[in-house]
Amino acid sequence: MKIAIVKLSAFGDIVHAMIVLQAIKVAFPTSQINWIVEEVFAPVLEHNPQIDTILPVNLKALKK
Repeated sequence: MKIAIVKLSAFGDIVHAMIVLQAIKVAFPTSQINWIVEEVFAPVLEHNPQIDTILPVNLKALKK
């Protein structure tokens, strides 16, 4: 099962959302977790072994 978490910005919200990763992996141990995040916050997620793919988005470029 592939799961996408879309939490683009707000550092605190991203940190709080990371708590749910363990519950997802317990409920769905073979799941692939992809996280879509504003590129400035991508380093916060980089060393989390529960996230398979981090997809950084440049929100400033999208708003132009």
